[in-house]
Amino acid sequence: MEWTKLSPERLTVLEVEVDLPIRQFFSRNGLDFKTGKRFYELTKREKIQDYKEILLMDKSSRDVFEVEQVRKLLGIPKRTCTLKPSDLNQKILSKYIVFIQTTSVNRKLIEGTKFLYKDGCIQLSLFSNSKGNS
Repeated sequence: MEWTKLSPERLTVLEVEVDLPIRQFFSRNGLDFKTGKRFYELTKREKIQDYKEILLMDKSSRDVFEVEQVRKLLGIPKRTCTLKPSDLNQKILSKYIVFIQTTSVNRKLIEGTKFLYKDGCIQLSLFSNSKGNS
């Protein structure tokens, strides 16, 4: 199984400080968003479509990986399904944060979670905080 570490320059991770739809989160922080480049932290029961990209972030190093066969590694079926974190491979979840691609502009981001933007589309440093940017 091949793990590809993504360059930190390609990533922006923001802390979500208040429950907000993605569109409002970006607007509030003066950010542009592009479909397919947004990932939310998996923290609750979610419908995960078969075409969604999944990324893993190492909890200690904060390195982010694209993993070939990530669904197999996590125990996620290749079809669209509804899962909660406790349904996944707990050994992997103990070491990694799971990020699921979202194509929705209305998805509600949950306070206390992380939001990842891929491909360097936001000019902020890794683990920037959204406080004071509104």
